[in-house]
Amino acid sequence: MTFPFPDWQGVGDHPELARMRREDPVPLVPIASGGTAYLATRYPDVRRVLMDPVFSRAAAAARQDAAVLTQLSRLPPVLMNLDPPDHTRIRKLVARAFSAGAVENLRPAATRIAADLVDDLIKAGPPADFLHDFARPFPARVICALLGVSDVDRHRLRSLMDITLATTDRAEVGAAFGEIMGLIADLVATKRESPADDLVSSLIAVRDAGDQLSEPELLYTVLNLCTGGYEPVAGALSNSLLALSPAQLDRLTGDLSLLPGALEELLRYVPVFCSAKERVALEDVELSGVHIPAGSTVIPVTPSANHDAAHIPDPGHVDLTRTSPHLAFGHGVHRCVAIPLAMMELEIAYTTLLTRLPGLRPTCSVADLVWKTGLVTVGPTSLPITWRS
Repeated sequence: MTFPFPDWQGVGDHPELARMRREDPVPLVPIASGGTAYLATRYPDVRRVLMDPVFSRAAAAARQDAAVLTQLSRLPPVLMNLDPPDHTRIRKLVARAFSAGAVENLRPAATRIAADLVDDLIKAGPPADFLHDFARPFPARVICALLGVSDVDRHRLRSLMDITLATTDRAEVGAAFGEIMGLIADLVATKRESPADDLVSSLIAVRDAGDQLSEPELLYTVLNLCTGGYEPVAGALSNSLLALSPAQLDRLTGDLSLLPGALEELLRYVPVFCSAKERVALEDVELSGVHIPAGSTVIPVTPSANHDAAHIPDPGHVDLTRTSPHLAFGHGVHRCVAIPLAMMELEIAYTTLLTRLPGLRPTCSVADLVWKTGLVTVGPTSLPITWRS
């Protein structure tokens, strides 16, 4: 079966991944964008691919013969496409913006954004489209507030970023990237002329003060922040709401202290992306007894690892008090740098939704939804919800 699976519908484990973990843990499969890749599906193998330097992100970006999931993997200066020491240098600069203290400074703005969106939902009344009316605009507004992006550019960036997640139609994806980079270049020029209290202005100051960041690295770092700060949170919000039973939603509403642990469990349970970024094996290597020749593309399928029963007891059940570690944010040097921001956004979103929209529920089952296809993301195209008004 081609990867990403064309029938990836639902918010739990995929049946084909369950079969692979049992019978064929590292299969060589065709990739939707062209070529073939080995899929690492078991928790220990996925964890190793994510942290062992023999599996290179930079090689996946640089080698034109390497199979990649999307064209974003071909952009060498992007943080997630680098190996140390370049990755370490840029990550240290970006990590300052996502320290616990820096993220807390953004909490009031994020709380206002969530409140404003829920105000609009209450004013319009149920039903509503959760994706269109909250899950997508909320993280888009938050990351754009952090970066200093205007409202006009925010709307255009959102539509363009959706295109870049496609696994096919390279011409359209390339055109979208070109327009995004034009918007980012204009943003950097504006902030360089008139600095403000935002992340882009801070990165420009670092760039212009020395040689820690080249101009292309500056531009592509902003791109990385735009893409990384938007879709993961939007997908986590919509898919997690689908994964929660009415009883679990009521339980969280009655005891918000459960929310931090519940969010970790939901991130384990629901797929947002089909996998982590692909790697290229720099030398011959084995995973679960399967020989992988040097130069092969290897894809760490993190959603599969998060449902590996050999590592996580009863993985098909959402346990709001579970404490098992998961790989939703990656592992090793490429573990998501913006985890504090993502977790704060999810906590603010759910706190606001559960306290102000009593009886919040999806109005249809997973089987009744239309699911996205041809993308590296997993989720519905819309999500009808209701609540007691």
